[in-house]
Amino acid sequence: MARKSGAPRWFEDIPWRVSYRMRWLGLVFFGPAQLDDDADPLKRLKRERQRRFAVRAARKRLSD
Repeated sequence: MARKSGAPRWFEDIPWRVSYRMRWLGLVFFGPAQLDDDADPLKRLKRERQRRFAVRAARKRLSD
């Protein structure tokens, strides 16, 4: 199964991935009720992860 371009391998960025999951779990169980897209912390976290993958993909394209 091919992985998405820019997605980290299983061993890369382990501390960031652990902190991402801990923040995600904290927001799922203890976060606020549903908010608008701009203010929703879960959607903000998802956008942060997508930006991180986009930067990694751009760096990979530049290095190739």
